[in-house]
Amino acid sequence: FHISMASRTSYNDEAGRKIQAAWRDDADILQCKHQLKKSSVSYSEGGRELMGEACWPDVGNQKMPAVLLVHTAVGLQEDFMRWKLEAVASLGFVAFGADMFGTGRALWDREEALEARRELVCDRRRMIDRVKAAATTMMSLPQVDPRGFGALGFCFGGMAVLDLARSGCMPNLEATVSFHGILDDPDLPDDYGGREGPVPGEILVCHGEDDPFVSSENLNLFLENLKLRKSNFHLQAYPGAKHAFTRPEKTEPSDFSAGLFYNEQADRDSSERMKGMLRRRLRR
Repeated sequence: FHISMASRTSYNDEAGRKIQAAWRDDADILQCKHQLKKSSVSYSEGGRELMGEACWPDVGNQKMPAVLLVHTAVGLQEDFMRWKLEAVASLGFVAFGADMFGTGRALWDREEALEARRELVCDRRRMIDRVKAAATTMMSLPQVDPRGFGALGFCFGGMAVLDLARSGCMPNLEATVSFHGILDDPDLPDDYGGREGPVPGEILVCHGEDDPFVSSENLNLFLENLKLRKSNFHLQAYPGAKHAFTRPEKTEPSDFSAGLFYNEQADRDSSERMKGMLRRRLRR
């Protein structure tokens, strides 16, 4: 059946089926011994009303480390992000999906999505304030152990979590992971890391070598800046991988020509590296 664009949680029915199949077969979710609980969490930033999504294993009153997830240019309200929230929560974390746009729905129209993220991409202080508001809201949840947290971002979300790390504004950020993120070297405000401010924790950058949205020049500038900041970082580059390599629905010829394509090896490897980092940095 067809779902209207306003309420759709995947690009089309076929894409939805592919994501749902991967979600259904996710080994971490299947092996989770606890029921997963979910809650919508309202917060605001800069006068914008936002709605995050929390997901965590029901372990009673035990506090757990938290992991922030930041969505792609489509927004939070899509099946892919709901799947990833469950997958991260299944590892024993409070997973919190940031709402960067405040639209209340996924943005499948390209121009609408571009407009929604333009104010953040063009004003990186605003970007950092927006993602920081989500992280601060997450850390205030009663089930969260506030001593340290992780942040994961996909595509646009990769840029957001990297900005949060480079800003240095949350020193308890222990682990930052970018999946096919937009990599660049922004001029951050002096009070948000500037050019040389230290970066907390550890950074993992999972990057497709054939990603058309990250030029070799921008990649080099990005890496040089992390070195300048004396960051603890690792670039994991995947030969032949394009943008969106974690998304199992990106398998059509039209996706390939747009520079988007699922890569099972890169998806699996980046996921295992992410899980290893979260366990190493957040487990007490």
